[in-house]
Amino acid sequence: MQIKNLSTGKITELWNSKNGYPTRYNTKGQVLGRNNFKVPTTVSEAGIYNITVYVKRAGLALNKAKNSKLGYDSIVVSKTFEVKNPIKILDKEGAVIGSEIVEQNEMINNVLKITAKDVTIKNAFIYGDVYVLADNVTLNNVHISGNLILNPPSEGGFNLDNVFAENVNIVSNKSNEISLKHLITRALKVDSGNVNKLVVTDESQISSTKINRNMTLEVQSGSFGAIFVEGKANATIELNLVGVFDKPIIPKGNVVINNLNTEINKLVDVHVYESASVILNGNFREVYIKKPAYLNLAENSKVNLIKTYDDAEIYQNDNTRIDFLINADNSKYVLVDGKQNVGNYSGFVRFTVGKELLPSNELIKKAAKVDVYYYNIIARTNSNNYTIKPVLVFRLLREDGSYIPIKFGGYIYFYNDGVVEKIQRYVTNSVFTIGVNKEDGTIALRGGKYRIIIPSEDGNWYEVSFETKKVEGYNQAKSEIVLVDEKPFKLARWKRNVTSSTSYFTLGTTLKDLIKIQGQPKSGSYQDTNNRFYIYKYSSSIKTKNGNNYVESTVYLDNIDGQFVVTGWENWGNLKVSLGVKDPNAKPVTFGSTLQDFVKANGTPFKIYVDSDTIYVNGDEIAFYLGKLTTFRTYQNLKLEIGKKDPNAPAINLESKRQDVIKAMGTPTKVSFGDDSYTLEHWEYGESYITFDRTTGKVKKWVNYGNLKVSLGEKLNDAPAIMLGSSYLDVIKAEGTPYYMSQNDDGSMYWAYKITQYTSDSFTFDKNGNLIEFTTSGTIKVFIKIGETIYDNIKVGMTRDEIINILGQPSYQTDRNISYGDLSFTLDSNGKVTFIRQGSR
Repeated sequence: MQIKNLSTGKITELWNSKNGYPTRYNTKGQVLGRNNFKVPTTVSEAGIYNITVYVKRAGLALNKAKNSKLGYDSIVVSKTFEVKNPIKILDKEGAVIGSEIVEQNEMINNVLKITAKDVTIKNAFIYGDVYVLADNVTLNNVHISGNLILNPPSEGGFNLDNVFAENVNIVSNKSNEISLKHLITRALKVDSGNVNKLVVTDESQISSTKINRNMTLEVQSGSFGAIFVEGKANATIELNLVGVFDKPIIPKGNVVINNLNTEINKLVDVHVYESASVILNGNFREVYIKKPAYLNLAENSKVNLIKTYDDAEIYQNDNTRIDFLINADNSKYVLVDGKQNVGNYSGFVRFTVGKELLPSNELIKKAAKVDVYYYNIIARTNSNNYTIKPVLVFRLLREDGSYIPIKFGGYIYFYNDGVVEKIQRYVTNSVFTIGVNKEDGTIALRGGKYRIIIPSEDGNWYEVSFETKKVEGYNQAKSEIVLVDEKPFKLARWKRNVTSSTSYFTLGTTLKDLIKIQGQPKSGSYQDTNNRFYIYKYSSSIKTKNGNNYVESTVYLDNIDGQFVVTGWENWGNLKVSLGVKDPNAKPVTFGSTLQDFVKANGTPFKIYVDSDTIYVNGDEIAFYLGKLTTFRTYQNLKLEIGKKDPNAPAINLESKRQDVIKAMGTPTKVSFGDDSYTLEHWEYGESYITFDRTTGKVKKWVNYGNLKVSLGEKLNDAPAIMLGSSYLDVIKAEGTPYYMSQNDDGSMYWAYKITQYTSDSFTFDKNGNLIEFTTSGTIKVFIKIGETIYDNIKVGMTRDEIINILGQPSYQTDRNISYGDLSFTLDSNGKVTFIRQGSR
């Protein structure tokens, strides 16, 4: 509501002794203390008003300041207050007020309290709050400049049609279900203990809804806005959702959220802004965790994205799925029970296997070198027998031969043929020991392949692999240690190429030579407390086509072998920098090209940075890993090509490799690593993309939005029906080539067919290519198989009763779902089947 300013009030007989002092005086110079004074004003209508009261100020001694010409320039107080319209009580049963003409609303300047039943207000604009305290009250085409409080005494309830109010509060209603027809309000709050279902229709627009009890919300048309669900420490609030929710659910305390929709266009977002313990049941699009939260995914629930900004514990049940998991703040912990159902993840995420905590792959690095020595401990027992105990001692080394300090007291994780163990002892400086004596906190070497993850003082985790075997009744380590690693790229190799030119600097130029060539910088600062990085800023005005522009460029330096050398820059036109001369006849760069090749083809990049084993060009658009071009994003005038497109090339299929894709599609718009372990490679062609296994080079996945040349076979009009046990070839005959395909290392696959913008059919196959799960919206012919019985008469569009007549009573049902074990049907509001799902992964 707009605040109105009143005319200024003045207290004429008061003086302020000096500027800034609160003491008040009368015109005779007598101290008046802190007496209250009234300033009269006139208000003609309801509203929120502001008045500012002034007094005169004497800046000189009081006896010299009694001058009527002094101005009112010292504020006493500025106050805001509200004036409400008078209350009008509607106590006549059956009364009708308002205008008979829809286009001519009657203006009502009153707070209304409706105490008689069957009252109707229509075509009215009300300045003031409205209290519904009687049954069967109707508000039709009513605009309320205030709050609407609904508190009828019995089952008569109320009828709302095309109502606008600042806030709506449902205090009491004997009806279990309330329909809100074209209601527009900033905030809806339900305090009633009887209402358990709210339905919005006719494009109702509610900015926010507050729920503090078990409730079903159904959107037929319109929006509930952001939904705040307030659970309690000793009680759980359960919220059921039906329809499309365009704003997030915001839980607090103990909350269960059931998304009863299965359609792809009816996914739900959840944002956690206060500490909460939340159970998610159904399919969800995005879950953001901004405060510490406990998240439990119910059986068969799926979440596209979970992004955390605070501590979170995430627990999964059977057949749950998280496509993407991101920890946006690595100072916070994210603990996930089970990694098998998480597709992609980034940031510091820890997984558990049972009760064992595992570190995230995101922080795991391979030691450049590992010193390992093996010896036997000869232990004497009480019976004077001697026992030989084999022990391995490890020391981790950096590339330069210095030892990596291992974190004292940190857990070390042991992976042995799928078994996970951890210890916290035997860590001294850069040495850790493993052996057979569990009483000493070491690990028994049972024989087999081991992978060890070790925390270091530098905040990383390092990985060591080795193998043991049983010899003469005890475990003896093999002399060879299995380590697969490449030496990281070092800037030192550039030093041989540093020019002695005095006209420009380059990678490897020393700080002293940089200042000689470029001059003193505008500013410089250290990047960290170890003085490893130094940043120089150079600013100047340069001439462009549009005149003079002020620019600021940056030079990055790194402390290598005791002196600062240039390791990167961001040049906006005023740096004297060069990596070499562009050759107009140079070939386009491709996979495996060096930075020198890139400079010949494209010239000196405006932005470059060397980080350990990787050189980044133009931000992260081009990356040279271990000195070779590995990832890129194409942009205008970039001379880069990984192969020519062949218009006669066959379509991409399940057995295709990189060269097959290049022939079919040409150079992608972007190439990146598909995961942080560098086992996958991601090629983008516009919005579509293809993912490869970097080891085999074969296609692992594709998502085709219409521009990929992919084909697994043509759809046949006379294809046989699909059922559990059908082969993937049968699905191709029935549906053709999927728009989404993903195949796992064991040969199992997941396919999806986009039917409309919002719906899709999906199929899951085992490693032998047989169908083990499907979902369909009725676009193909499916048979239901339960045990050895095949039902060919069940299809989308049937009613609940028709399904029960065929299959009998279900094992579980709601108003929108019927389930028979691994078979489930989704129903619309008319009780007809819209979706069939059968099978289990």
